[in-house]
Amino acid sequence: MLDSIEVYHWIAAHFIYLIILGVSGFIVLNIVYAHREKGAAYKIIVSVAGIVYLGALLYLTLGMRSPQEEYTYELVLFWSYWEVFTGQEQWLLWENIANMFLFFPFGMFLYELLGEKRRWYVCLACVLCVSAGIELTQLLAKLGLFEFDDILHNSLGGLFGYAAAEKIMALTGALHFAGPRQSQKQ
Repeated sequence: MLDSIEVYHWIAAHFIYLIILGVSGFIVLNIVYAHREKGAAYKIIVSVAGIVYLGALLYLTLGMRSPQEEYTYELVLFWSYWEVFTGQEQWLLWENIANMFLFFPFGMFLYELLGEKRRWYVCLACVLCVSAGIELTQLLAKLGLFEFDDILHNSLGGLFGYAAAEKIMALTGALHFAGPRQSQKQ
């Protein structure tokens, strides 16, 4: 197992690849299915991709960590920004941004998986539950720092992903892969 600093560096070095993979997969699927019926195959592909991404997310946030001796938590909202502002812990700004981007693809997959229940506040509730679950697990299993800042940044990332998915769907829906134009009857 890796210690917490090594985990942080691994995530900082590799999370962008997971995000690119998730986002590009979502875009490719929506281009391929731009003018096709999004039937069972599409739903299975999106569901499996979303589950795989969620599994990778859980592994990154829980599975790679070694238990600590004590419970660690920070219950002050925006504490990390204070640390950055006072010049004590500049790396926390990168961690905050990374936490947003880490949940970005999850928000994109939620957009598609929610189907008829597709509303931004339903996405927010799902992301909040997953993020709070991760943070509580980190606290109770002594796997890391429980903090409200992480829940906030994860939620923002999920909402940004949801909004991006909405825009991608609109753009790919506007693509026209139609055959030759038919002449209008006069």
